[in-house]
Amino acid sequence: MKHIQYIYKTSILLMLVALVTFSCTKKSAPNKKNKKGKKGQVEIPVDKNKIRATIIKNLQYNTDGSYSSYFLDTITGAKCVLKFPANCFELAKKEGYTIQDVVDSCQNRVFTVMYRMMRELKCTEIQFSSLWRPYTPGNPNSPHNTGRGMDITRMKSKYGDTYFSINAGGTESAYTKLIRAWCYPKNIDITQYFSPWQMCNEKTNCNGACCENDHTSPNHKLHLTHLHLTVKADY
Repeated sequence: MKHIQYIYKTSILLMLVALVTFSCTKKSAPNKKNKKGKKGQVEIPVDKNKIRATIIKNLQYNTDGSYSSYFLDTITGAKCVLKFPANCFELAKKEGYTIQDVVDSCQNRVFTVMYRMMRELKCTEIQFSSLWRPYTPGNPNSPHNTGRGMDITRMKSKYGDTYFSINAGGTESAYTKLIRAWCYPKNIDITQYFSPWQMCNEKTNCNGACCENDHTSPNHKLHLTHLHLTVKADY
């Protein structure tokens, strides 16, 4: 009888120990739910060197002296065509550089922006008027000289098709407004946005804000024919 009572008491004790252990484990278990990220954009893991190499590999010369290339999104299968008119790298060409050198000299973050344009703006075609260049006449501190500048004359996506030129219209279209909102101020990769219609974070006139391009200053007049983006310093 005593033996049976001992077994019964031991069983009860083991059950209590197991219950306490399970309760503590359950309380200390990590929360497997994804935490909400910060508002705005987040880092996307992008193989910048692979995108750079793919663009260079796919460069094709056209009879008018221009080049074209493309890269693909291996996740979605999307394709973004890149166009480089003959005059978009003329300063580099005068110094003995090729279009391959121009692409290769861009900072890594430029390729992140290209990738984001394809993924987030659904771009299928981007036409450039300038990327890296060895110097900028009258502006030794241009972001283009360090491979941080992107000048775009046309952008085509599922949302629209636009030329960044004052000749395309005296006011921003709905599509260009969408692009501007994406580029500034919450884009984690872009610090400046200059267009024929708006100048965002122009240090001299609208530092940290967007101002109308009033066509008066030399810098305002310079950007009546294209969109300029300054990307943040490289990784």
